[in-house]
Amino acid sequence: MRTKNLRGIIPIIFGAIAVSFTSCQQDYINLEYTNAKGEVPQLVNLVFHFNKAIYPDSLLNEWQEGDFISFEPDIPGRVRWNGPEELVFSPSQPLSPATTYKVKFKNDLFKYSKYDKVKNSDDVRFFTAPLQLTDAQTTWVVADGGNSKPSPQVNLKFNYPVKAEDLRDVLKVEVEGTKTDYSLLTEGTGSEISIRLHSLKSEDRNYGIRISMEPGLKPDKGYNKTSEVLTTALTLTSPQALSINNVVSEHTGTEGIVRIYTNQQLPGESLNNYIQFEPALKSGYPISVTKLIEYSFTLY
Repeated sequence: MRTKNLRGIIPIIFGAIAVSFTSCQQDYINLEYTNAKGEVPQLVNLVFHFNKAIYPDSLLNEWQEGDFISFEPDIPGRVRWNGPEELVFSPSQPLSPATTYKVKFKNDLFKYSKYDKVKNSDDVRFFTAPLQLTDAQTTWVVADGGNSKPSPQVNLKFNYPVKAEDLRDVLKVEVEGTKTDYSLLTEGTGSEISIRLHSLKSEDRNYGIRISMEPGLKPDKGYNKTSEVLTTALTLTSPQALSINNVVSEHTGTEGIVRIYTNQQLPGESLNNYIQFEPALKSGYPISVTKLIEYSFTLY
């Protein structure tokens, strides 16, 4: 008799448990899609698409203030609902360089729904690109109005501005495998930092140069420090022979620009006599000396 009663009660118990579990599950919504993951550009709208409709149709497609979402570190901005289940956050300024962000969903997200949580929301993180050395150029520069012998210079370019003094703490320069002293020519903060190498003779020969930066360098206004050694190998060519280190072209939408980088300083006003373009240009191409070893031709 007791066995029969238990057989009748067991399905009821399991049914009650299932209903209770389903009821608990209804307190949650899932984040089906977001572009706020992995590496993101500094200029981006962040999209969060949920699996349930949680916002009324009458309030859609309007930019508004509200305590829907927050970030750590903080990102100022505003939100818009593209649909009952899709929230868009638009930052009011570029994201910080080399920074990891954590997303937190706030109470206003649920004020028009029966839900109160986003499942696994603690795992929503994203970051901007890490600090990188994007380019390096070597050259011979004559100081003091041309009254001294040329000195070797290295120009380092990063994807973000860095503090010159921070770079000094981690930078090491080797010439032909031997550590070499240097001095910073750039002061303050910039994405391009120039250094002057010491104890190199102005001889008719090439030098192999290795630049390395120990971990711990971070960009100005950024949070994440470099976790690996940044290195690059360069060749400092003979100061007695002109060579072109690099040629870069771009178009601004209204004009074309060709940038030529050389291994030594040249008189900019005479370069037009030695530069030709194919096909030939109908008009001139005024030259400007952007830096000591960078010459820009504007094409019309």
